[in-house]
This record gives sequence, structure tokens and C-alpha cells, in this order.
Amino acid sequence: ITFLTFLVGTLALIGFPGFSGFFSKDAILALAYERGLPIFALAAFTALLTAFYMTRQMLYVFFGQPRRTSPLSEGSPVREPHESPRVMVIPLIILAFFAVALGFIGTPMWPWFQSFLENKPIQPVNESGLLLTMVFSAIAALGGIALGWMVYRRRTISPDAEKDPLEIWRPDLFSLLRNKYYVDEAYEWVFVRLTAAWGGFCALLEDLLWSGLAQLAGLVVVGLSWLNRLIDEYVINIGFDIVSGRFRQGGGVLSRWQSGKVQNYLRAMGLGLAILVLILIWGCRGS
Repeated sequence: ITFLTFLVGTLALIGFPGFSGFFSKDAILALAYERGLPIFALAAFTALLTAFYMTRQMLYVFFGQPRRTSPLSEGSPVREPHESPRVMVIPLIILAFFAVALGFIGTPMWPWFQSFLENKPIQPVNESGLLLTMVFSAIAALGGIALGWMVYRRRTISPDAEKDPLEIWRPDLFSLLRNKYYVDEAYEWVFVRLTAAWGGFCALLEDLLWSGLAQLAGLVVVGLSWLNRLIDEYVINIGFDIVSGRFRQGGGVLSRWQSGKVQNYLRAMGLGLAILVLILIWGCRGS
């Protein structure tokens, strides 16, 4: 069941006639054809490559010797390839069914599925150019399958097998494709390592410069605060306390003259009058 459903998915992906991917790829090729011959040729070549590598994958996955012969963990037996449980098999069957069925209910001549998705009627397409793109789509799919079968049908696919035919033919190109155009390595150098280096530089600045300046600023602030405290306690407070004490004492003396006792006022007036009389008598004698 896994093999058959995988085969159906492969045929749908490569756009094999009669499967769901055929008409979707045909629509892409038709749009590319409207954009010009170079774009159409590139799209057709891409379709051929899709069929080629999916054929290669089918042969690698389901033909030849098993790649893993050791147990998953020490002490556990080696498990031979077996069918998946129903929780996986049933979804695979459903997907395989629609990979075939949608190819018949979504054709350009009978776009029922497209009308259902967009909730509006879509007119069938009956153009000569569409038929031409269908032919090219079928040729690309069949050509890719044939090319993949010719390259890999005689290969003994096993863990100890020799190099891939493409690797023998063009090792530089094969290495480029196997390493995914070295995008991961370029990302590692451009972003990961440069970001790590910049982070290390920022950490160095933080430890040596910014933290030192912050600590120096903190020490200056603490020192100024201690100086301010000394001036406040031993200069301003003491001077203020002394002046305030003098004012307090002067106020105490003056407050005695403002006691509110009439007798004290009379005594002061009598004393003052006596002093004034004495001054006048002394002055008259002197004159």
C-alpha cells in the first residue's frame, strides 16, 4: 500500500497524464508559453527534472538492498521493512484517491473543482495552444521518467554501492547540488559567524569600555554625594546651627522685655528715667 500510494503521489507530482498534477502543471506551462519561448523552455526543462529526480527517488526508496541493517538501539532486533499501521495507511489511501480523482474533475475542459473552490462558474478552456502545452507537459513527464530509468535501472542500490552516476559524470555539479548551492555555508559565514563576531565585539566593549565608564560614573556620583554630605553636615549645618543659636539667644534676651508684666515695664521706665535725670544733672554741672 505504501508503494502504490507513493507511486500515485509521484505520478501526480511529475504531472503524469490522468493525475491531478498534470493539468496544474499544464496551466503553468500555458502561462509560461504566453510569456515567451525562453520562459516556456525553462518551465518545460524544470518539469523534466522533476520527473527525473522523482523516478530516481522511487528507485532508491523501493528498489535495491535496504540501506539500514543495524538495530535502532543496542539489544533490539533488526526490524525488516513493513507496512505502516492504519493511522498512516488510511490517510495515504485518501490522498492517493484525490491525487487521481482531482485530475478528472479539475480539467480545463471541465473545471468543476475550480468552480467549487471559487464559488462561481468557470468557463471551460478549448484552445489549440492549451492542447500544445498538454502535449509538451506529457512529453516532459514521460521524458523525465525515461531518463531516470535509463540512468538508474541497472544500478545496484545498496549501502556499499559505488558513486551515483551523476556524481561520476559531473562531480563538481553533483557536489554543488548535494550541498544545496552552499546556501547553508554562506548563511553560516555571512550571518551566523559575523553575528557571533559582532556579538563578541559588543561584549568586549561592554566589559572593557561601557561597564568601566558606568562604574567610573558611579564612583564619581558616590564621591560627589559623600562630598555633599560632608559640606552639608560640617559646613552648612554647623554654620546654620551657630547662627540659629545666636538668633535664639538674642530672641531670648529680647523676649524678657516683652514678658507682659506691667511691674517690669514700670521698673524699666523708672530706671531709665533715673538714668536720664542723672545724665542731665551731670551735664548741667559740667557746663
